[in-house]
Amino acid sequence: MPHGLRNGQTYSAEVLNKARTATLNVGHRAVVIAFGLWVLAGIAYPVALQIAAGGIPQRAYVHLMSSLAVCGAVAVAYPFFILTYYSVRCLYPILLSHGELRSDDGRDIRSLGRSSTRYLAVAASVPLVGIAGLSFVGSGAGEELNATVRALCLGGIAGFSVVYQLFRRIESDLRALLRVVSLEVSASP
Repeated sequence: MPHGLRNGQTYSAEVLNKARTATLNVGHRAVVIAFGLWVLAGIAYPVALQIAAGGIPQRAYVHLMSSLAVCGAVAVAYPFFILTYYSVRCLYPILLSHGELRSDDGRDIRSLGRSSTRYLAVAASVPLVGIAGLSFVGSGAGEELNATVRALCLGGIAGFSVVYQLFRRIESDLRALLRVVSLEVSASP
């Protein structure tokens, strides 16, 4: 639709309203898809290991499920911010400049702001949960475990730094978009 608008194509107000709402929900949709795929992997991997290897030890199963949970949380939280940043920064303003604005636009923007804060909490907790889980692994793991914990710590710090910067920019963009929507809706007859 943004491509069509740039090339002079027109859309009805109803279609534009639906497109604006859908654009703000791109990150949420990615979360649903990623979460569904990780749940599927959580079921499929143990079944495949049971078929291929005749089963795995209980301890290996716990480690597999723990790693799937941590990786799944990363796959849910981080893409949300990347896609939301793109949709809020690049797509939504194009759609906002066409058609009639409604109070629903402001509600959708505020809702996305609240959701972003929750996803930020998930992104911050992922490395902490992973490290806490690794701390319960037996002491016989030794230096290999220490290297894994260090890598998870450093990766978590780097990942969260990027996500936090995206969060701040999204937050700023949402405040600006909310001001535009509020001015336009209040100026409407």
